[in-house]
Amino acid sequence: MANLGSARNDPPSSQIVLRPPEPKAVKVNPRRTLLQIVDMQTDFVGPENRKSMWQADDGISSIRMLLEKAREAEMTVVFQFSTAIRNPYEKTIKQLRLEHLKSDPSYGRIIEEFKPLLTPNEYIVPKTTHDIFFHTYMEELLNKLPNIDTAIITGTVTNVCVLYTVAGYCVRGYKVIVPMDAVIAKNREDQAATLHVMAVHSAQFPATMTLSNMISFEK
Repeated sequence: MANLGSARNDPPSSQIVLRPPEPKAVKVNPRRTLLQIVDMQTDFVGPENRKSMWQADDGISSIRMLLEKAREAEMTVVFQFSTAIRNPYEKTIKQLRLEHLKSDPSYGRIIEEFKPLLTPNEYIVPKTTHDIFFHTYMEELLNKLPNIDTAIITGTVTNVCVLYTVAGYCVRGYKVIVPMDAVIAKNREDQAATLHVMAVHSAQFPATMTLSNMISFEK
């Protein structure tokens, strides 16, 4: 029988450090690439709630930098956010978010740093689950953008809605780029573990791990 280890000879979990994947420099064609900003809303990264997220301020700065570059290059930008609106295909409704909405109408709104502009190449896609492709108009939007073959995914929460978004694009055959400093989790462990899952999602559909300052844009 195989020896599966014991508490006596296994190292304490505090000594096991999982580091993020090695980042790779990437160059993208702005005409064929979109920037997707996931759930940068008050209930995750509002002024008070961001305190419970790991390195949220750094992540926000990195996303802001990418957003500014994307706007300069006139790239397509998609802002997705979670809403408490009932989806008829769901079996349960999000009571927690509904309770917050009763006391704070701003709950769940995109934070000021990431307000979409009224321009033809910026889009807002609401969702009611972790999956941006589950009974939303994300698929319809992509069908109207046939030139897009690459998606840069940023936002929060890394191991929840960001992961679902990355997987959704990967299995649809898009080239997916994840700037690791521009996705935000609640702790270091969730961040590192999920980044590794994204990087080896499958042999056919891996995502490229990079950093925001390692992404260059073709002229």
